[in-house]
Amino acid sequence: MLNNRKQIILIALLIPVLIALYSVYYFLLSPVTVVNSSVDNGVITLEFDKGFKDVISKVQTVSDPSVSWQIENLSDKKISLTPKSPLEESTLYKVNITGERVNPFELSFTTKAVEFGVGAPEAQKAFDTYEKAFPILKFLPYKAEKYTIMQSQKDEYFVIVFGLYKDELEAIKKEVFAWFLSKGVDPAKVKIDFVE
Repeated sequence: MLNNRKQIILIALLIPVLIALYSVYYFLLSPVTVVNSSVDNGVITLEFDKGFKDVISKVQTVSDPSVSWQIENLSDKKISLTPKSPLEESTLYKVNITGERVNPFELSFTTKAVEFGVGAPEAQKAFDTYEKAFPILKFLPYKAEKYTIMQSQKDEYFVIVFGLYKDELEAIKKEVFAWFLSKGVDPAKVKIDFVE
């Protein structure tokens, strides 16, 4: 009976010591693991399973193609890696994360192609602005059998009436005004010159 009591006391004393040793190991010595990662415009965000002090000095990166990264603490469990120089467009990057107390982790991502020309956001914005200023320009010059409609500047148009049809000018004007209305432009709000 006395022997069991000594064992119970010994176990009761050892349990807090074992918990303390495990805590020291877990929080101070065991490696961290990446549990979440994301890439946004070449900036990598990594979240670890647990926090640890001075994470920046512990993380090392190796990239293919080679990139130099600026590492920043976002919290004790999260860091960001920002390329120190612009990444190449349409390129596959492989980044290996390692270091003291960091379980190895590999991340791959492909950069976007730089958009330009038709469809690029800047081009579309410029086109939209241009289209508001010149709403029917995409339909011009408009060529009919008896006349041609052209634009000289914002809200100013001219209609060239072919010589054979000068005597039909009033009918041509009605037709031209109807064409403007069909394109969403009120002919009374713009200048339209008829040239014979």
